[in-house]
Formats: sequence, C-alpha cells, structure tokens
Amino acid sequence: MGQLQAGNSCVIGEIASYKQRLALYIHFVTVKPPHSHRAIFSIMQTSRKILISVLAAIAITLAILFYGLKISPIAMKLVGPINENSTLALKGYDPVAYFNEGQAIKGDTSNGIRWGNVVWYFSSNANKLAFKTFPEKYVPQYGGYCAGAVASGFTADIDPMIWHIEDDRLFLFFNQGAKDGFVSAIDTGIIQKASSEWAKR
Repeated sequence: MGQLQAGNSCVIGEIASYKQRLALYIHFVTVKPPHSHRAIFSIMQTSRKILISVLAAIAITLAILFYGLKISPIAMKLVGPINENSTLALKGYDPVAYFNEGQAIKGDTSNGIRWGNVVWYFSSNANKLAFKTFPEKYVPQYGGYCAGAVASGFTADIDPMIWHIEDDRLFLFFNQGAKDGFVSAIDTGIIQKASSEWAKR
C-alpha cells in the first residue's frame, strides 16, 4: 500500500512538473520575451536577412553567368533568333570561309553587310558577294547557337573555332566535347532532333 502511494506521488509530481514546463513554454511564445530573448531573436532575424541577401547574390550571379553563356530553354524564347554580340554575328568570323576556305577566319571589320538584323563580317569581297547572293546557304544552323545544346532543347553560346559541316550545313559548338558528342550521333538522328527542338521557338 505504501509503495502504491509513493508511486502515485511520483506520477503526480511528474504531472505537476510537466504542467509547469508547459506553462513556461506558453508564456514564452505568447508574452513579449525578456531582453535576453529579444536580443537572441534580433540576432536570428539579422542572420536570416544576411542569408537571404547571400542567396539573392548567388541567384543574380548565376543569372548573369547563364545569360552570358546564352543558356536558355528554346521554347522560352529568351534569346534572339540569331546568336549575336552587340548585333555582330558569329563573333566577327566570316561565315563563307568555313565552306570555301575550310577554316574559321576572322572577317574584316570594314567589309561587312547587315542581314537578319545583325552584321556579318567577311575576309574577302568574293565571300561577301557569295553571302549576299545566297545567305541561307552560309548562315550557321539554329541561328548560330551550339548545335549540341539545341538538340537538348537549349540554346548556348559558341566558340567560332569549333565547327562542323554536314550536308552543306554549318554547325557550331560551345566546346570540343559538344562537337564530338553531336558528330558521333549524326547517324542516329541528332540533326533531326535538333531541328525539331529549334522549330519550337
């Protein structure tokens, strides 16, 4: 009997202790906290603001990076139909030289024409005349964006030194890896896939 009473006393004591802790908790969250708690709360708020600022800075940096590389889903149409830098196409390289000279050659800044709302430079008058006569033959596929990226549903900038001609069409690439992957998949229909993706814009 004595053990039972002792046990009951322990249980009652635990319940009383729990009620006290619960009351303290309710008081803390519903009543204006004391100075020390307000200081902690202020530090937490400041830390939160700093974290938000840091995350915002990271987001802006990534946006600038992606914009600079012109990486964007094709369907969103965030970039123009022709890859250009300050209205200059192909970063100033001669589009005809890829076909006639078989190499990437910088165009002459004094020997250019405007086509497709952008400026194209040429390394010779003969190349400029060829372009003026039949521009569609010489302009790079997919507006001059990376063909490998386009096949994946995205646009991306290019390195004019990395290129490939297939069936009299000029394809440009972001880097050598993108070119190698694209060229190796030509027989499995990657050009058709890229063309289908580009048609979504």
